[in-house]
Amino acid sequence: MEEKKFIVDCMLGKLSRWLRILGFDTQYVRYLNDMQILTQARYQGRTLLTRDTALFKKAGDLAYLVRSESIEKQLHEVMVHFHLRPDYLFTRCPHCNALLQPTNQGEERPFTPLYVSCSFPNIKICPECHQSYWPGTHWLNIIKKIQFNPPSP
Repeated sequence: MEEKKFIVDCMLGKLSRWLRILGFDTQYVRYLNDMQILTQARYQGRTLLTRDTALFKKAGDLAYLVRSESIEKQLHEVMVHFHLRPDYLFTRCPHCNALLQPTNQGEERPFTPLYVSCSFPNIKICPECHQSYWPGTHWLNIIKKIQFNPPSP
């Protein structure tokens, strides 16, 4: 099965971050005009997610118009519409979209706090922006948030 790739415009920054947390290749664009966004979507084989109805109309079948307003409802809407499953949770950097690299206990982790480095054996590092990620309590909160029960209207 082919991996679904997205390009998300500036109206959906939080959604792009959450899609990355779930493991989906999601490019976030803030400073491109409509034609540049559409060209990039076509060239990279990405589906444009937007709340901009004019951009959506220009894009045709390249885009999906996100109708929900809250991040929880947006995430649910996109997951249901595209039949997505969060099978690759915590594999992409939420900041820059790069694939995270696992590290081994004892391996040097230059941008990771010493306490974290000593306490968590399975830390992941972003090779692009050097952020560190580990399974702290925030991971449990993220997992709770993405339980895909239909949100109330």
